[in-house]
Amino acid sequence: MQILAVCGVKNSGKTTLLEKITAHLSKEGIKIAVIKHDGHSFVPDRPGTDSFRLKAAGAYGAAVFSSQCFSIVKDIDPPVTEADLISFFPEADLILLEGFKNSPYPKIEIVRRGVSRTPVSNPDGLKRCGRHLPPDPGNSPADLAAGGHSDFRLMYSAFSLE
Repeated sequence: MQILAVCGVKNSGKTTLLEKITAHLSKEGIKIAVIKHDGHSFVPDRPGTDSFRLKAAGAYGAAVFSSQCFSIVKDIDPPVTEADLISFFPEADLILLEGFKNSPYPKIEIVRRGVSRTPVSNPDGLKRCGRHLPPDPGNSPADLAAGGHSDFRLMYSAFSLE
């Protein structure tokens, strides 16, 4: 199993880049898991679902499963670590982390003019940093992820599965 983190500030293009990398590599038969860090509180369930109702009633955790997938919502204390989350995906060939700027894992960072002020990642493990990419129509996150910009190719080549 290999791990790569994609870092950058909000709206720098992390999710778009990960989406394109995931689509490309999964077509090649690579089993990919993605773990996203959210720096803010988020609601992992929808109002009206049974699991939401049971959690709202006071359950500290709720799980829903079928023969194809499962979901667990659980209050955590102490906070979960990336290692805890990685352990949920032992069969993955590649785990992509969105965020995790201070992690020791190999990482690439997207730094975009007009969006980012400065790189935010801990330099430990930083493989590539796509810098000063102007937010114009030719360099949108989707265009970068499509491989139309040389800095994207540098970021993409930062991590090899071989």
